[in-house]
Amino acid sequence: MKQRKNDNSFMSVKSHFRISLALIYILSAPLFGKEIVGSVPLVRNLAPEFLIYWDKVKNKSIKDKVATFKSDVMLGYPAFYKFKIAKWKAIGKDPDTELRKELTDFPKIEKGFREKTAAISGEIDRHLATFVRASTWWV
Repeated sequence: MKQRKNDNSFMSVKSHFRISLALIYILSAPLFGKEIVGSVPLVRNLAPEFLIYWDKVKNKSIKDKVATFKSDVMLGYPAFYKFKIAKWKAIGKDPDTELRKELTDFPKIEKGFREKTAAISGEIDRHLATFVRASTWWV
């Protein structure tokens, strides 16, 4: 069955697939020099951990949200966040300002983020073996 370009369900699946691939690709071990067990990349899905953080801080001040994010979330994945901060700096943005903005705006997307996180987490588990075979075929 041919899908129309403006079909919302198609775009949702397409977006979901892209997000899943991006999470796996961006968070796979070789890209950021994480530990590799044998020749298998270590895949990290940061979204569920972010939601745990968010549930702890959602009713706190933005100052507390930023401080807790830096101490609890960023320190756990320094290479990933170093990349993110460098990206902001490269385009002339202040990382603290951008982080405050993203955390302030998160409630607007929280419901959808939670839904996608649940779906993506399930997909990662189901498709991880295929990803590992595809990403290590040259090893």
